[in-house]
Amino acid sequence: MQQRQPRLGDVLDDYCPRERREFDSLSLKEWRAASELFGDDVKEHITAQASVAAKRTPQSTQPAAVAAALAGVQAWLSRVTG
Repeated sequence: MQQRQPRLGDVLDDYCPRERREFDSLSLKEWRAASELFGDDVKEHITAQASVAAKRTPQSTQPAAVAAALAGVQAWLSRVTG
C-alpha cells in the first residue's frame, strides 16, 4: 500500500501550535518525524513565495495568473479608451 503524501496541515494543525513553533523554524528531523516523505528540500517549499507560486486555481495570486489578469485589464482599457 502506498503511503499518502504528507500534508503541511498535519504539521501546522497539531505540532506547531502545541510546541509554540513557526513551521519555518522546524528542522529536517522534525519534518521527517511528521513523515519520512519530506525531502531534504522541504524548507524550499514552505515559504510564502513557494506557496503563491504553486497555486493553480482561477483568479489565484500565482504570478503568471496575476500577469495574465493584468494583461487582460490593460487590453480592455486600450479598447474602451481608444
